[in-house]
Amino acid sequence: MVPSYFIRLDKMPLSPNGKIDRKALPIPSGSINTGAEYVEPTSLIEKKLAQIWQEVLRCEKVGVNDNFFDLGGNSLLLIRMHSKLDALYPGKVSITDIFSYPTVSKLAEFIERKENINEERVKLIFFELPEEYFNRGGNRDFGSAFKFDIKTEIAEKLRVVAGKEDVDEIDILLSAYIYLLAGTAKKQEVTVYAMLDDSGRIITMNVDLKEVDDFGQLGRLVKRKRLQDIGKGYTLEDISNDAIAAKGALSILPFFNCKNSIKRPRDLTRIFDIVFEIDEKEANISVVCEYDASRLRREKIKDLVNSYMKVVGFIIKDK
Repeated sequence: MVPSYFIRLDKMPLSPNGKIDRKALPIPSGSINTGAEYVEPTSLIEKKLAQIWQEVLRCEKVGVNDNFFDLGGNSLLLIRMHSKLDALYPGKVSITDIFSYPTVSKLAEFIERKENINEERVKLIFFELPEEYFNRGGNRDFGSAFKFDIKTEIAEKLRVVAGKEDVDEIDILLSAYIYLLAGTAKKQEVTVYAMLDDSGRIITMNVDLKEVDDFGQLGRLVKRKRLQDIGKGYTLEDISNDAIAAKGALSILPFFNCKNSIKRPRDLTRIFDIVFEIDEKEANISVVCEYDASRLRREKIKDLVNSYMKVVGFIIKDK
């Protein structure tokens, strides 16, 4: 372990039996110079966070650019700090969030976004599928997931297409999902909920196909919307039960997930009826389609999965 503080002593305090008297060692005080420019906290949240850090880290002053871990924060102090944060902002900040937003300013912005989201709540936009996609009488079909692979040859061609269109592969794959839903429901406007980075946060992707003429434009539109929402979004906890209960008999909430280091919630199909998860590997691309089998018919979802593969193939052929 690397020490957080160094204190120069003329000599070590000793106990009567000649051993180091740990209780007599001086307690570190003052502030660590981390190299970050000191900027005084201004907002109410920044001031509260700085005060907590001063108490936990025993620092004389903390600026908005100071990093909790650079100031000497360790696992024990992290738990103590999180306890104080949870008392001020119940349920809004996890220990993982502190790693993601380790400075006063970044954590303050994160908390402010959470408070705004909780005040406004997340407004869900439902998407309607044809009636034949739904179970009648609530009968549950056997099985609730399909898994398939986009083979190496096709995956390589997708990467070439993505490079030509100046987008990422995930933009092409999400565009195919959006196009598939639009064609299935014969609609121009599609709303997909997506988790596309390691923040574990959900974004709402609204796309109007009238704005694009081809898949290249659709991919660039998706990329632009994705980049605009980096660092934003919300969690499952921000979606109220009342919003979910407003779902109509033919309405669904489609979800698209890029598998990453953050483990996705297990209960996604409690809210989202069709979940496409993409796992980009070195050679091929794995796709898992989960769905709410209590509402949706297995054979129709299987048709949807097969149609997705056809859309991907069409994108390659078209380019």
